[in-house]
Amino acid sequence: MARKMTKMRLALDVRTARRYDTNGFLHVAGCHIAKEKVYPYRGDELPGFGLAPDKVYYAYLPASVLAASARSFRGLPLLLDHHDDCAETPSEYRVGSLGDDVKYAPPYLDVSLHVTDARAIEQINSGERRELSIGFYAEYRPYKGIFEGVPYDYLIERLTGNHVALVNEGRAGHDCLVADSAGPFMSWLRKNELLSKQRGR
Repeated sequence: MARKMTKMRLALDVRTARRYDTNGFLHVAGCHIAKEKVYPYRGDELPGFGLAPDKVYYAYLPASVLAASARSFRGLPLLLDHHDDCAETPSEYRVGSLGDDVKYAPPYLDVSLHVTDARAIEQINSGERRELSIGFYAEYRPYKGIFEGVPYDYLIERLTGNHVALVNEGRAGHDCLVADSAGPFMSWLRKNELLSKQRGR
């Protein structure tokens, strides 16, 4: 005789890019922080070219330049929103750091994150600030071209990292974010409050 199922049991993939240490700090492996693409800029973000400050221009970041910049991002600060980072930067902006494992894995620049601020961890988990955006120094050159069907006006020729910011919406796109290998199914579980019930039984 068939037995009646009295409890819903879920087979969960427990592997995740995220882990917490005994201090409550969040460590996240393999986060995409930037990628080869055409990026939009306001004219006032491209000084020295006499551009209209409120007009949008487009600059292409080639794979070769992004790959060459990898070492400059090792150990840099993780900030809550963008701020030019230096030794005098107020500590309340800094919410963690990048690892030393920065690598270019086409088309992305990837690195682990170490988040040490409870406010930032809460905003990551809620999805309020989960996307990532690099802060950097760069050299731009007027050059017209097309990459993946998108025309651009400028070429980024050199890039040096300054920080990575947790933001609501990043310039690199929705795929540059705090990693979570759980995927759509786990997101559905969280949304329907099933994950905590399953683990808490």
